[in-house]
Amino acid sequence: MPESTADKALRGVGQLLFSRVASKIISFAFLIAFVRLLEPVELATLPLYYAASAAAMLFFSFGIPVTLVREIPRLRVIDLEQMKGLLFTGFVIVMSGVVATALLAWSLKDPILEFIFSGIDSDTTYQLIVLGMISGGWHNLLTFVIKSLQEYRSLAIYNALYEMTPKAFGLLGYFIGEIDGLLLGFVVGGMLCNLLYTTRFSSFIFGIRKLQPIAALLKLSWPFYIERYLHYFRNNGDVLVISALLGATPLALFYVAKRLYQMMVMLSRSIQDVVAPSLSQLLGESIDTATKGYARVALLVPIPLIPLGIFCAALSYAFLDVVIGGQYAHSATVTTALFCLVAILDGLVGIQTRAVFVLGKNTDRLKIVISQLVIYFPLLYLLVMRIGINGAPLAQGISYLLALAYTKHLISRSTSYKAEGYFIWKITIASIVGAVTLAALQFYHYSPLLIPVYLAISAGVFVLTIWLMHSRDDFYRIENAMPRRLKRYTRRFSRNTT
Repeated sequence: MPESTADKALRGVGQLLFSRVASKIISFAFLIAFVRLLEPVELATLPLYYAASAAAMLFFSFGIPVTLVREIPRLRVIDLEQMKGLLFTGFVIVMSGVVATALLAWSLKDPILEFIFSGIDSDTTYQLIVLGMISGGWHNLLTFVIKSLQEYRSLAIYNALYEMTPKAFGLLGYFIGEIDGLLLGFVVGGMLCNLLYTTRFSSFIFGIRKLQPIAALLKLSWPFYIERYLHYFRNNGDVLVISALLGATPLALFYVAKRLYQMMVMLSRSIQDVVAPSLSQLLGESIDTATKGYARVALLVPIPLIPLGIFCAALSYAFLDVVIGGQYAHSATVTTALFCLVAILDGLVGIQTRAVFVLGKNTDRLKIVISQLVIYFPLLYLLVMRIGINGAPLAQGISYLLALAYTKHLISRSTSYKAEGYFIWKITIASIVGAVTLAALQFYHYSPLLIPVYLAISAGVFVLTIWLMHSRDDFYRIENAMPRRLKRYTRRFSRNTT
């Protein structure tokens, strides 16, 4: 990337990353509170609530939110009036679709409760979940709008507020009205955040109240519409399958086991959210400039992502011990560790699919998702039925490996990019050595109070392994790929290790 674009992207990543780390720390405290307060049947209501919220933008969004991320950065440079018109058109259509979806769910209460949400036996609980669909759909739409405008600081604050405020209201509501009070708090807190940020960006969203040609918009967005369905079932299919096959108690355990994975994914999304708009901006200059920008991202992103996933896998038992206590931690440790490894693949595939999204055809990413789900859903059903909740991360990991190979093929077909993976393998080996050290120390003598000490020792082993395996060419490539603000740190580390 040109230095100005790279620095802007880096600043956006930093803002999103900081907000998500801070919000996840606070969210972790809420998670502990919810796990300790709620009965397993009540706890199982939470993944169903989030799955319903995610479904709100499924039926009538027509792929428009994703199209905004692709088109708005380019239009903001060349045609501000068309940009505002597209934002208004997209917001009106998608928000109307969110409300229509909630009304549809309200009218189909009986079959939904019978076949999907069988663990819910209260009309009030179901009605609050439907209201949560409006809050969740509104939030998802605003996220795409703010992301498309590349207002990363605002996106960081908004995501942090939406992560924390509903949970704070929900915790208060639980003490007033138990599970229904908790869900009402979720809805009220989410609505307040959405209203605040809709007002904040009203000059963009409602700046030109004129609908753009809808047929032309749908012609561009239809692959992303189909893709949205597939993404939803990829992200929430495990909850629905486990709920249907295993029941409420395993679903509650699975919900907790997946929390560490979702925290990691939220951090990697801080990078992914910046990649597509930045590449779209670079594509306005030339395909070669955009390809070089992607090459830098593809080299740098795995360096923190791989150690993070492998080290978190080694900390799975400690995480669960803190959240739910050792009595249940053994039952979910393997699931959590597998999901941590899947988080690495999620991050790598996420970066590559965003490059395909910008640099390839508008149907290319749809092909990736379809090929992934052809493998994922049969495996998910078979593995969950045979080995329980551990089958979900195994099925997802295998499908991600397929997607990883396919995205590399599409990128090489559309661009001149050639991968340089030697240093990435060195990072992987060093991470495994460090993680084995961390796991061995915990096995020798486990204590939550000693985890920071074990982490420091394992990090030292990781750095020492890198030092023994690296070459000058490795750091030269990394230094050239770094944004200007980070180059001095790379040079300092290179001098200290050569």
